[in-house]
Amino acid sequence: MGMIIKDYTVTGNKGSATVRAVYDPHARDSLVRRDIAGLLGGLALMPTPPSHVRTSEGRKRLKVDNTISLIVAVGAYSLLHHFYVVEGLSDEIIIGQDMIRKYRMGLDFKYKKVAADPGAVERAFRINSPIFRVVEKTPGGSIY
Repeated sequence: MGMIIKDYTVTGNKGSATVRAVYDPHARDSLVRRDIAGLLGGLALMPTPPSHVRTSEGRKRLKVDNTISLIVAVGAYSLLHHFYVVEGLSDEIIIGQDMIRKYRMGLDFKYKKVAADPGAVERAFRINSPIFRVVEKTPGGSIY
């Protein structure tokens, strides 16, 4: 089994960029290179990350700087996911087992295609989305 490489639009609180994402089914965690994380900015405060993660081969330990949330545009879906920020990562983004499982992604290594399960996307969206109430300020100054 190999890897699938795709160019995706990824969004953070500072903006969006097209980045090269590597689907690595052997990687346990999804990772983002530190310079990309700095460019995009995270969308949410995250819990304290582990101090290190291992590469998919398990031979090299990578220091984790932080954890951020980013939106990855995969086909028709905008998928919110948490990434560990790693200095010196060779790829811009690695999509690991955590994101592949969360969105029940089907990976076709022969044709280099990726598909997310619509039901899993809907469930994740309901869990990750805060509830906002639209308020309007009236000329009299009251908010309702």
